[in-house]
Amino acid sequence: QDKGYQYEIKVPKESIAIFELNKKPSQKIRVLKGEQLLSKEVKTNLNKGKIDLLSGEYLFWVSH
Repeated sequence: QDKGYQYEIKVPKESIAIFELNKKPSQKIRVLKGEQLLSKEVKTNLNKGKIDLLSGEYLFWVSH
């Protein structure tokens, strides 16, 4: 099993959020829930660690 961290984020209706993760370049981010809410640009740049989120529920996994 991968070692890492799980982040659960809930953005209220009619709100937006910026999720910024200070991570090492070797760490990878996977979307476990809420991928359909992410723009193509956000998906492309996901592993840079700064993610703009629309309202909804998200679950991210950051591997070591």
